[in-house]
Amino acid sequence: MQKLQTFLRAHATVRGFMAALLVIGACTLVIRFALIPMYRNATGFLPFDAQPGLSPFSIGVQLGAFPIADARWVYLPFAVFDALSVLATAWVFALLWTWLFDRAPTRLFAFLTRGGFVLVPFYVLVFDLAGKVGFFRLVSSGRGDATAALVDLCVWLHRFEYGFITLRNDATIAFLLVIAWTLIAPRFKRGA
Repeated sequence: MQKLQTFLRAHATVRGFMAALLVIGACTLVIRFALIPMYRNATGFLPFDAQPGLSPFSIGVQLGAFPIADARWVYLPFAVFDALSVLATAWVFALLWTWLFDRAPTRLFAFLTRGGFVLVPFYVLVFDLAGKVGFFRLVSSGRGDATAALVDLCVWLHRFEYGFITLRNDATIAFLLVIAWTLIAPRFKRGA
């Protein structure tokens, strides 16, 4: 854990943030304006990853409605660019948290750093990659091969990914509030 902390502190620079933000921006533009429309033209639906309220029923309806051969080769570039975007986003949040924890050291931040909480953004990446493998398997297999277990696994991976995204975003807001309080609170001490 100490090596990870040292590595993140060494890379928590403006250059590291800007590089990751450029990758996120470029991937988002390619995904939104090229790859999602290509997938939608081939299948009539959004890619599974881009559907927040995914259920086994919706996957079943979509798998029965579009041609599998077309979906496989259109989903692959989307998955690659989306994975790059999620990796860069995890990197940004890990660097941001490390930078915040170093700028306003508190016992809470020290505890979270020692406990490896800065790895939470990478949990999103792990669930996202596992979900992409499952979704690729779904769109590349024949309709008979898309078992209920694989569909359920993909749905649960997708839900865990969105759960960790929520945790990551809420934790970031909480960290900013803690930092604001630690910077502002000394000005309002009684008797001063």
